[in-house]
Parts: sequence; C-alpha cells; structure tokens
Amino acid sequence: MSSTPMSFAPGSEATLDRPVDLVHLARQTFGNKDLEIEVLFLFLRQSALMMQRLDAAVDDQSWREAAHTVRSSALGIGAWHVAEAAASVEKLCTERESDAAKRAMLALDGAVAEANSFIRAVVAA
Repeated sequence: MSSTPMSFAPGSEATLDRPVDLVHLARQTFGNKDLEIEVLFLFLRQSALMMQRLDAAVDDQSWREAAHTVRSSALGIGAWHVAEAAASVEKLCTERESDAAKRAMLALDGAVAEANSFIRAVVAA
C-alpha cells in the first residue's frame, strides 16, 4: 500500500504506515486506554459482521449500507486504508457482480484483515 496521504487521513504521512492510526484513536477516546480497547474490539466484531453482510448482499441498499458501516467504523478508529477501500466498495453498489466490484471487495477484505491483525496485536500487548 502506498504511503501517500489519503483523503480520509487527518494525520501525518507517518500514521498511514500502520493499519490503525493510534494517535487518531487516542484523540477519539480522549486518551482513555480502556475505551480504546473497547472500541477496537467493537471494530473487530462489526467489521466481521459487515463483511459477512457484504458477501450476502442481494440488493444495492444492503451492499451500500454494509460498506458504509465498515467505512464509518474505520474512520472512527483511524483505519484509513479500510475506510478508503470501503468507500470504493460502497460506490460500486449498483455493479456488485462486476470485475471492478470483485477487485474492490478483495482490497477491502485485505485491508480489514490487516487492520484486524494489527488490532489483535495491540490489544494483546
């Protein structure tokens, strides 16, 4: 992944090198470490559920809502790559069967997996 600043990322370029911008997360939780852990666990659960909903989506609205929820959750914790990938998936709601949508879903799957792996390491530490 590129280290070029993304449209979602408010932090410095250095924060984009991690799957989750922990500085952004600390600002969002006012430095409350217990709340940070709780929010990260919520992201783990919600991202898994929304990815399942995306895979099972049978109409534009359910696809768009699931992708939008992933994007919003990612923005909350500073998972910029996930947010960007989810935004791409969301835009393709009317083209769910297209090659572009399949590639976007693969990118989102990878970004979510990378963020969740990072989160598991952070909460284990």
